Amino acid sequence: MLAFLFGGNVLNHMASPLWYSWMGDLIPRRMLNRYWGVRQTWSSATWVLSYLLIMSLSWSEHFPLMPLVVTVGCFSVLAGVVDIALFAKVHEPNFSRQPPAHPFRILFEPLLDARYRKLVAFFGSWSAISSCAAALMGFYLFVGLHMTVWQATLLWCVQGVGTALSARGWGKVAQRRGCVFVVRICFIFKSLIAAAFLWVTPANAFPVLLPVLFFDGMWNAGFGVAHNGLMFQASPENHRPMFVAAMIGFCGLFGGLSAILGGRYVSYAGGGLAATGFLDLNAYQMVFLFSLVMRVLMAVWAWRIAPDQPKRSDPWISDLMLVWPFRALRYPVGLYSGWKREKD
Repeated sequence: MLAFLFGGNVLNHMASPLWYSWMGDLIPRRMLNRYWGVRQTWSSATWVLSYLLIMSLSWSEHFPLMPLVVTVGCFSVLAGVVDIALFAKVHEPNFSRQPPAHPFRILFEPLLDARYRKLVAFFGSWSAISSCAAALMGFYLFVGLHMTVWQATLLWCVQGVGTALSARGWGKVAQRRGCVFVVRICFIFKSLIAAAFLWVTPANAFPVLLPVLFFDGMWNAGFGVAHNGLMFQASPENHRPMFVAAMIGFCGLFGGLSAILGGRYVSYAGGGLAATGFLDLNAYQMVFLFSLVMRVLMAVWAWRIAPDQPKRSDPWISDLMLVWPFRALRYPVGLYSGWKREKD
């Protein structure tokens, strides 16, 4: 299983920098953030439909778990191949050949760029901090909170719903206010999921985590849009593939090592469910507590990133009304304003 997962991720990340660079050449800069928002909306909507199907099948006792996993895996591979084939009709932009350079210079050029190096450090640190807890959260739903398969599937499905509803709005906000503004707003609330996993019990976990994961999907959507936007803003057009590869590579390395260390700590604690003696927390909750503290520090770090767009004079709260479910708050006022205009 480890070999298959490793091989699959190797092949995936071999193509990711090239694909991102390709999209950066095709999509005009004036609508790049909106594009990432729309793309994330549709990919998350597909994710939600897939999870609903899996939840409905796992709810029934007529579908054993392992044949279900194999069936879902086969359909996933088929969908991935079809997705790749769809790009055969997308034209490739003209390529301007660059003068030859030393391989080590090409390899380390992203880290020699001061602004990009700071972004790699920031997003790499976030990948490590989030992965140490995220890698254990799904497992903790079963061993610590005693959820069924369909309940856990529904939770992650709800997270996808939050992402699908809000991603398009975050793209518009990033286009108007800048990606750094979106990062700051989302990082204020990204610590809530770690706090929720830290304090929930088997008796209240399902109803509490449903809204928490929905809103966490919203913050994930904004973070994804802003991450891609900042990565493209800071990477030069002629060397974009190497810059994108550096961002993806370092985030993957930091996140993978952090997940391993988190799992090793739980194993070292004897399985993780016994109280550690610190506030009667078990080993899983200790990892969540560590992630919570570091997420708060990351939110402080986010406010130290230089803005990528000038500050606007209009109130920023009006731009957040472009994002669901905040957008629903405009409806009573919007309906009244429309009725008043028609009356006048």
